[in-house]
Amino acid sequence: MIDFLKFVNSDTVRNHLRQIRYQPTALEAAWLAWQCETISLEEKCASWLEIIETLPDCPTYSRTMGLKAKYRDNTHTFLRAYIAQQKELTTAFYQTDESAVYHTEYQILPKGERFCREYRTIEEGFPTLESALKTIPKIEGDIIRITIYKKNSKGDFLR
Repeated sequence: MIDFLKFVNSDTVRNHLRQIRYQPTALEAAWLAWQCETISLEEKCASWLEIIETLPDCPTYSRTMGLKAKYRDNTHTFLRAYIAQQKELTTAFYQTDESAVYHTEYQILPKGERFCREYRTIEEGFPTLESALKTIPKIEGDIIRITIYKKNSKGDFLR
């Protein structure tokens, strides 16, 4: 079984949870994977599938407006639907059958800092995903998160 505590971003919190032998519920483990800053979407989907296979189901207790009851009452059902949605959005993002403009945002931990993260936006639009990624400076500190927005010819955004 996967160690879901490896998804905790803070070493101090992770060590404390290990020390008290904390075992997350399916919902808590799903959230830990979702918020983890060091794994890819593909790894998150794999961890959510493992949650479905190995942890008992539980309600989400969500009060999110518009969330269907079947997702509020069942974490496993919610995760299956969320994984399918993420795969669909990823496929749409990588489609190159029409022209698009890519916009870049990133979060950085500047050199010499331990906690103070900075959010930065590159105002310029780029014609390809590769050119957008190349604009992120690698020497200013540790890159924590990158978000690329894809705007198609109709002005619609995909992330």
